[in-house]
Amino acid sequence: MAAVMIEQAISSKRLKCMVPMNGFDIVRFGEVVGEDQKYAIATQNLNACHAVAIVSKKAAILGHFAPRSPGFPTDFPSGDQWIAHMVNRFLERVLENKELFEKQGSGGIVVVGVYNNSIALPEQVAILMTAIRTAIESKPHTVTYPVLGSLIHRSPNKGMVFIEGSGTGWLPVVWVEDRQVSLT
Repeated sequence: MAAVMIEQAISSKRLKCMVPMNGFDIVRFGEVVGEDQKYAIATQNLNACHAVAIVSKKAAILGHFAPRSPGFPTDFPSGDQWIAHMVNRFLERVLENKELFEKQGSGGIVVVGVYNNSIALPEQVAILMTAIRTAIESKPHTVTYPVLGSLIHRSPNKGMVFIEGSGTGWLPVVWVEDRQVSLT
């Protein structure tokens, strides 16, 4: 379902951006970029990566983080240090835009992989959960997705996160792969 939602948002020019791996961005629901109003943000190809989001009635910020830095092991000798660095940068952006998230019914989402029936990289997940919990002062929702082997066929929805708001004060809709995620 996420793939269909993303395609619709692209064709109607509502998608602000597709967040790349090791990146993050923010969409203010209804903001004008060029000639178009933007209401959505997404990421794809999570396979073994983490996604984090803070979502309010006014905006959403979405991050997509690989479990190791691109310069591993030179710049960050451990994946845990890399994740802590990336989530701190993400939270700096949240603080720069705190008026969009404070007292706006904000919810947090941490999307993590499951490999061989276990949460992949649980220490990194704990770092992300603690950081997001601290930022929004409530427990974020944890959403899992299956990490697939390199030779396994992927459906179009695998590894996708899609967030779309209305700009009318309603909570945004969040999709992780084929599942709609409740923020309440």
